[in-house]
Amino acid sequence: HIPLKFVKAHLPQQDAKFMLRTGDGREWQVSYLYKEGRSGFLGGWADFVFANNLEEGDACVFEFIKGGKDLAMDVTVFRVVEQITPLTKRYFVQNLK
Repeated sequence: HIPLKFVKAHLPQQDAKFMLRTGDGREWQVSYLYKEGRSGFLGGWADFVFANNLEEGDACVFEFIKGGKDLAMDVTVFRVVEQITPLTKRYFVQNLK
């Protein structure tokens, strides 16, 4: 979920591509969709979630590093638990439904 107040102040009011980068230098391209005041990340977001073992309760902090046509953000993950259990594709796909 991306709060509407933040979207209106900082994000494009149209569909776009973003590059997300983690502290270890890995990058993912994700699709940002905007429609009638609602927005979110879709294409590529599931790959980012899986690769970073994001679980319910984890928090991500997004920091802009580029703007304009080249949209990019550094992402820092704060975990709800210290010990992570690596996701498996099967578990991940089942829990998307």
